[in-house]
Amino acid sequence: MSSRGGGNDEWDAGKRHREEVRAMVREEKLSRGCALCGYREHVDALEWDHIEGGGGHQWIRGCSYKKWKQVFSDPNVRVLCANCHRIKSQGERRAKARG
Repeated sequence: MSSRGGGNDEWDAGKRHREEVRAMVREEKLSRGCALCGYREHVDALEWDHIEGGGGHQWIRGCSYKKWKQVFSDPNVRVLCANCHRIKSQGERRAKARG
């Protein structure tokens, strides 16, 4: 039997779980909307932001359901729209470059 799909119950269960986690994350982003401007029209334009900097996508990508619940309750993490996130990040980079 194939190791991907085709009736592999373990693989199918894992795939369903990942889809459920992704749906939960999309729903959370849309319910919060951008913390700065309030945008919440399209989930793909919403991103996670570390308020105090640091972190990065490596800890977000591939998170389990339990880890995502921790992310949702972390006061240092918020949702920003792509525009506000870029403006914030560029401002931080410029401030850092000036010293």
